[in-house]
Amino acid sequence: MTAQQVTRPLPTQARRPGRQRSWPVPAALVALSFIPVAAGALRLVQLAGGPALMPADHRFADFPLPLVVHIVGATTYALVGVLQFVPRFRRRHPGWHRRAGRVLTLPGCSSPRPRYG
Repeated sequence: MTAQQVTRPLPTQARRPGRQRSWPVPAALVALSFIPVAAGALRLVQLAGGPALMPADHRFADFPLPLVVHIVGATTYALVGVLQFVPRFRRRHPGWHRRAGRVLTLPGCSSPRPRYG
């Protein structure tokens, strides 16, 4: 074959068969976590003495520490936990994946047990 006869594969042909994109699920998880993370950030600003950007809630006035632990833990879990669902990241960084999974158990357990009644 001469250099003129070489054809380049189209972008759709360049991918290996059976290989799928791995970004839709993590992107959807980040998008779903945007509203709770933003609301938590606004609540933290309010608890730190900033302007009242959200309506005050009497449940948090006396004991703000559990709320702060919950917001920070949930934000950490939502944003770092997304990387646990990326297969390419797991393959390239298995040590980080294991350590992050162990570290994420603490924020995952930081949510208080629900009370009924």
